[in-house]
Amino acid sequence: MAATRIVVGLGNPGSEYARARHNVGFMAVERLADRWRIVLGRERNGLRIGSGRVADVAVLLVEPYLYMNLSGQALGHLESAWQTEDLIVVHDDIDLPVGRVRLRHDGGTAAIAA
Repeated sequence: MAATRIVVGLGNPGSEYARARHNVGFMAVERLADRWRIVLGRERNGLRIGSGRVADVAVLLVEPYLYMNLSGQALGHLESAWQTEDLIVVHDDIDLPVGRVRLRHDGGTAAIAA
């Protein structure tokens, strides 16, 4: 059986941020939850979590419900039985133009040599 895949969408809680660019991570997780019919639970320990299966892969969808700069604190409440290879983090990046998507295997800014 395949490992669990964890998709973390970063953003800020509250209706005033719901449509803000900074919440693209929340928007992505909520779209995936709808598409894959995964129910996101109520916020608990600073996290909203939903779990399900996509094909034969276990999937965990996560929204850290602390402000974006505090997401790491909330994510500390996740079980530690996962590997970093299992983690996908979705967030906005001020260095990218609106509407541009970039996939990276590691962290850092979006600034790259042309």
